[in-house]
Amino acid sequence: PPPDLIVSDVLMPGKTGPEVVAELAEHLPHAAVLFVTGFAGEAAEQELFAGHAILRKPFTIAGLAAAIDEAMARRGNGVPPQLQAAE
Repeated sequence: PPPDLIVSDVLMPGKTGPEVVAELAEHLPHAAVLFVTGFAGEAAEQELFAGHAILRKPFTIAGLAAAIDEAMARRGNGVPPQLQAAE
């Protein structure tokens, strides 16, 4: 079965995480996405992350669990959970 969650670092050799996720979106349209980053400036570039969850390094296991929950809540629509009810 297709994966329910894609976890990707933002900066990688060759391609960025957002580029990889954009390529996978056609094949995995309902997969949740969680970007992991160690750079502070990246979160300001919201269009780059297309509404997907972001987890900052370093993180704890509890932080990872919360970020996965957030990513799964946004799954398939890219809309943060607090805004979904308003639609």
